[in-house]
Amino acid sequence: CSIKFAIRKQGQKDKVGTFRNRLRKPLVGCLITFVLAGGIEAKAAVTEKGANAVHFKAADIWLGNKTSNMEVYFIGDWYCGFCRRLEPAIEEMASLLQATAKYTFLDYPIHRESIEFSPYAMSMLVHQKGNYFATRKAIFELAAKTKLPNNEMVANFMEQRGIRFRLIPFSTFIALSEDAKGIMREAKVNMTPSCIIRNAKSGKFILLQGVEQIKKVNVLASVHALREA
Repeated sequence: CSIKFAIRKQGQKDKVGTFRNRLRKPLVGCLITFVLAGGIEAKAAVTEKGANAVHFKAADIWLGNKTSNMEVYFIGDWYCGFCRRLEPAIEEMASLLQATAKYTFLDYPIHRESIEFSPYAMSMLVHQKGNYFATRKAIFELAAKTKLPNNEMVANFMEQRGIRFRLIPFSTFIALSEDAKGIMREAKVNMTPSCIIRNAKSGKFILLQGVEQIKKVNVLASVHALREA
C-alpha cells in the first residue's frame, strides 16, 4: 500500500479525479489518496462535522477493541448477493481487527424488504456479541425463506440454532438507526457492500465500496494509514 498526500483549500476543486464506484469527495481540509490492492484508489478526508463526534450512545454495538479510536463499519443489505458472498472474508477481517480497531455492522437497505430484518440484526449485535457471526448466518438464511419476519418467527428460528433471541426496545433501534444514517451520510455511502474505516479522534475516514475494494489487504492498510495520519 502506498500513500499519496494532496492538500486543498475549502471550496477548491480536487485535482484527483473521481474513481471507481463514485468514491466520495472531501468536504474540507486534507485529502489523502490511498493506492490500494489492484491499483484501486480510495480517499480519506478530514471533516469538521465528523471529528471527535460520539456516536451510538443508545447501546453498545461495537465488537473488537472498544478502546481504540479506529472504527470499521461493514455495511450491507440482507438481500444483496455480493454482501452474502463477502461474509466469509469479512469474518476473517474481523478476527484480524480484534486488537487494533473496533468494528460494527450497519444496514443500508437497497432492497425494501431488507429493512424488515434490521431490528433483529441490531438486537443481535447488542445482545449476542460472542456469537454474532452465527446470528448473521441465521439472518441470511431466514431472509432467503421469508420477506416478512416477525418476533415469534425469528425467536423460533434462532432457538433452533442454539441462539438466544432478545429484542432491543424500538426507541433504542430508532436512535441507533439515526446514528447509522449519519455515519453513512457523512461518508456518502451509495451502494452495498461498503466499508467505512474511520479515525474517531481525527475525523478522517476512508470509504471502500464493492467486493473489489473491500479486501483484507485494503481494510488493514486503511486502518494502519488512518491510525498514523
